[in-house]
Amino acid sequence: MKDLGDQASPDLVSKVIEDALVGAQDSWNMQHYHRRIRTYYVEEKVLVILRVLDVLAGSEEPMGFQDLANRVRSTLPSERADSDFAKAVLRGDDEQLRSLLDPLQRDHYLRREPKTGKWQFRFPLVRRWWSMRMH
Repeated sequence: MKDLGDQASPDLVSKVIEDALVGAQDSWNMQHYHRRIRTYYVEEKVLVILRVLDVLAGSEEPMGFQDLANRVRSTLPSERADSDFAKAVLRGDDEQLRSLLDPLQRDHYLRREPKTGKWQFRFPLVRRWWSMRMH
């Protein structure tokens, strides 16, 4: 912020964050969250993982499992669901979908609210970036 020649203020902080999230330079290396999925997860699960993250990024509120599952299924393009895993999720296999959530939680993408069991992004800043990336 000092580089901007201004004293710190809420408006300046918002501007710095906004610039970092949409800037082509990716100075905060936010693309890492997207790129690493193909490195650390098997290819047959990637399409569904990305859809889970897209759905949660688009929601301001944490989501219960069934709501998340329904939204993932309704937005998962069946013509691109060429893996057995994606096809099973589309057919309604909740256990296949559920099997993704714990690894995504361990990798710090998601968190589960202890009292409600609802799912959301662990870091609001990452959720915000992911949501901006979708548009």
